[in-house]
Amino acid sequence: MSLHHTGKFALKFMIQQHQWRKEHEDSHYAAALFRYMREYVLLVRDHCSLICVDGKHKVKVGEPGFPVASAERGRRVAVRADENFVVGDHDFTKFGLILSVTFIIKIPDEICGSWYDGKVYVGLKDSVFEPSSPIHHMTELYQTILKTETHKKPILFIYSDGGPDHRLTYILVQLSLICLFIKLDLDYLCACRTAPYHSWRNPVERIMSILNLGLQCVGLAREQMTEEFEKEAAKANLLSELRAIASQTSGFEAAVASSLSPVKSLLHSIFNRLKLHDDYIHTFDSASTNDISDFWTSLLAIDCTLKEENHYIKANFSEYKDALTFVQHCCEANHYSFDILKCGSSICHICKPVRLLEDTFKKLRHIPHPTPSDNEGHYLPFSEVFGITTSEEHRPSFKKTADVQKKSVRHKNTHRKAVLFSKVCPNLRILWQTSTFYF
Repeated sequence: MSLHHTGKFALKFMIQQHQWRKEHEDSHYAAALFRYMREYVLLVRDHCSLICVDGKHKVKVGEPGFPVASAERGRRVAVRADENFVVGDHDFTKFGLILSVTFIIKIPDEICGSWYDGKVYVGLKDSVFEPSSPIHHMTELYQTILKTETHKKPILFIYSDGGPDHRLTYILVQLSLICLFIKLDLDYLCACRTAPYHSWRNPVERIMSILNLGLQCVGLAREQMTEEFEKEAAKANLLSELRAIASQTSGFEAAVASSLSPVKSLLHSIFNRLKLHDDYIHTFDSASTNDISDFWTSLLAIDCTLKEENHYIKANFSEYKDALTFVQHCCEANHYSFDILKCGSSICHICKPVRLLEDTFKKLRHIPHPTPSDNEGHYLPFSEVFGITTSEEHRPSFKKTADVQKKSVRHKNTHRKAVLFSKVCPNLRILWQTSTFYF
């Protein structure tokens, strides 16, 4: 029958998409802000650098003698026809490595040029004893910048997806950015982030596909520790339990680091053979505790009461008056951006003297907020809003929050009036509650 019933199907080869995209009310607003940032970069391109940062998912590491596939469970991998790829395929492992990716973009000559070219740096952190934090990320970024020509530029732009370690509304993230600003003696630092569910807009996300190629057909397992430490590790199933064991057992943390060291070396060698265009990908080691503490000490120049171990939130940050003075003097914090700009005064005791020439520095301003144009659904060009006073009132989620707050205030006022009325006229209130009305 197949000889008589033939035909053609419209087929094409596609790469399976694994990114889940969900709409958010601020997506257009945040995209306009990212365009503002890129146009700002082009305005001062001879004096600035643009860096995109992101963290990749955890790469699982198996137990000694039992390697675990580094690729996602169920994903097919390419192997030779005469080979078998036999590794564990577990959803959970006790140990793993977290990838941090830094993408220093080669700035194009115009806005329509390619923003997907530059140098890539990948770091590996132990998920148990080297947990991610804002200050940890900024310390590694600082060390990476020192290895390049970027540290010579007095202006720095940073773009991220707004994860917990890059959420610009968090006080600790803001303090980490201030640390970087002080350590590099920048004249201007601008950090922006994507809208929720829109991390795919971050150019560094496209690097992940290259790293995934390197992780294909790779099984990872840590080395054997001493019998004593292996027995202790076998008792734990959670990260908190492993950290508790390390606090009670001397040498356990160092033994874990030693057992994971060959895995890190293997992944470093794999990533170092990968390329973005014509440039090889570079790797770096995770920042040590001493590196992080040394990086944090730069904040003591503005407020000696700031302690690295403290938990900083908006509610208690007003206690640190000197740090609050610096923020009010140099910083502008918004929902999707946070930037720091020196005042330029030679006699200022809050920020340092500027590095740029006076004529160039006078052109700098805080990054503007996207402002709607007369053309419905569009925002004004960067050239029309740069240098003028703007606000966040046009951010869609800001309007919703403001409306909710107004309703809450109205409800509180109504409740307050009712309570006051019941106190002033208690007899009338009783009469109202006990009376029957006929219509």
